[in-house]
Amino acid sequence: MGIKVSVIVPVYGVSDYIEQCVKSVMNQTYRDVECVIVDDATPDDSITQCEKLIAAYEGPVKFTIVHHERNRGLSAARNTGTDAATGDYVLYLDSDDEITQDCIEKLVVPVMRDASVEMVVGNYVNDYQGKRIARKQDEHDVGSYEAVRDFFFCKRGFYVNAWNKLVKRDLLVEHQVFFKEGYLWEDNLWTFFLLKYLNHVSLIQDVTYLHFKRPHSITLGTDREKKVYNWKRVYEEIANNFTPGEAGKEAKYFIRYIFFQIARNGKSEELYMICKPYLKALLNDHYYLEYLFGYGVVALSRTAWGRALLHDVAHRLH
Repeated sequence: MGIKVSVIVPVYGVSDYIEQCVKSVMNQTYRDVECVIVDDATPDDSITQCEKLIAAYEGPVKFTIVHHERNRGLSAARNTGTDAATGDYVLYLDSDDEITQDCIEKLVVPVMRDASVEMVVGNYVNDYQGKRIARKQDEHDVGSYEAVRDFFFCKRGFYVNAWNKLVKRDLLVEHQVFFKEGYLWEDNLWTFFLLKYLNHVSLIQDVTYLHFKRPHSITLGTDREKKVYNWKRVYEEIANNFTPGEAGKEAKYFIRYIFFQIARNGKSEELYMICKPYLKALLNDHYYLEYLFGYGVVALSRTAWGRALLHDVAHRLH
């Protein structure tokens, strides 16, 4: 019996890109595929384009369009797609990106080899204004809960993005690992909670996804105040759900994102407040303090605000 894959495509305001996205699904060499397109009340002709493409299509991929009555955001659209999916595994595809022709054929190989694999992570290419850079990713098979968490948190073994990951749908539904609605950087939260349940992950070297960095995308086109607000929400949510006994490991991984935002956005009381539960987790685990005074010093010591933060950490150590 084959493995059925559901490709989930949330659609909102992507008139210039949706045709290539949908065609990349239609061109798949793997045949047992359905594509759930979620119309997040898009105001443009994106869905009309989808309907025309589907009407003219004669291939094996089964297409379904689900409509939101009002715009609810990317997280809600992905959740709607997951609920509507009937495949064994789901693959999230952003509507301004594309998958390679052999994407699903490559991603299902580890699952066909071992049915216990719950997630397969493909390699991808970043495209920014025509300049393409491939991410370096080696093949790995990580076969236990502890090994998966160590691979992600300590070795930074795979990226946080939800797209280009083949994930067992039953796992998501059983543990209610859905996307938080109304958040930016919701992928960070989703991956954090997913890691509480994953026992077997496979990484492949093959490039299966083409990610376009658009100048007017949700994250790149967001103003500073809104970015800070959303970073605060995301990382407060993570801190409030640290895994017992593993808080230092989790704090070590995610605090680097906070450092990065502090370095980019300068002095910000909101960002400083985000740091506190992470610093506490690191202070309670001296093993992970080495990270704080490695990566952290390099990232923050160049700014007065960063030096003040590190001074505060040093003060707390005494």
